[in-house]
Amino acid sequence: MIFAHTLDQVIQGQKWQTRRLVKASDCLVEGVAIQRGTNRILYAVGKTYAVQPNRGKKAVARILLTGLRRERVADITESDARAEGFLSREEFLSTWCAIHGIKSDLNREVWVFEFKLDSVMDEQLKVIYGNRVSKNGCTYHSNDLSLAVAGLSGIGMHSWNYKVG
Repeated sequence: MIFAHTLDQVIQGQKWQTRRLVKASDCLVEGVAIQRGTNRILYAVGKTYAVQPNRGKKAVARILLTGLRRERVADITESDARAEGFLSREEFLSTWCAIHGIKSDLNREVWVFEFKLDSVMDEQLKVIYGNRVSKNGCTYHSNDLSLAVAGLSGIGMHSWNYKVG
């Protein structure tokens, strides 16, 4: 699963929900799996999924899917916005519109994935950081995650709950 805009929050444990657009052939199976078409299960509660900083990039972590539901984008609550890694519902909706552009209709239905961070691939994070030296002189760059992810994914990170440096 790609988290180009909120990878920092996932890795830091500050994000445990994400929303993805529902496609016409998607359906929820017994409340625990998303099926596309007649028999292809895309996601299922209880399974783990790779966390990627962008399409075609190596996984840096794994998440365990703990819940699924379907709702309209506009139905997000304040607590759900915080679970998405945002400070408020308004901040989430503004960012959603900026990311999705012309597809940002707030009445569109989305899948709401609830998850927990299962594991972090330390070696992949070291690849992200490279050999840079952090501000505190340490070669393990946990404080530089936003900058490193932006460099890897090519997309700037939002740091709503986490300040770099």
